[in-house]
Amino acid sequence: MTDQHSNSPITNSSIGVVKFSQEKAGLPDVRKIAQEWEKDSGFKQIIVRKVSKDDYGIQFIYISQPAQTGKATGEDFSKWFMETFVFAYKEQYGMYAYDINHSTGDDNSDHLKKMFIKNEPITL
Repeated sequence: MTDQHSNSPITNSSIGVVKFSQEKAGLPDVRKIAQEWEKDSGFKQIIVRKVSKDDYGIQFIYISQPAQTGKATGEDFSKWFMETFVFAYKEQYGMYAYDINHSTGDDNSDHLKKMFIKNEPITL
């Protein structure tokens, strides 16, 4: 699928953090969730980190094209992403908060550029 104003493919992206309650999901549980997410090629970055004194969360960048997810519009993508990767963990793992920015545009648009101030590979 391409943007009607250009020949560039449409890109859907989500950047944010999902927070889990220590009472239901300790560090091993949150790492397990992150490893499940890692199987989806749309995740470009996944970081497990502390989000409060006792709780852990997953910070991430997810970028895909509609052909990968089957979701053609930004609204469809946003709903799919939240149901698949966020709300699915609410009951079992105590997901209690999230801060996620969803964006849709063509690869040449500013929507991705606005989301990344500085993007450098990290080598350890």
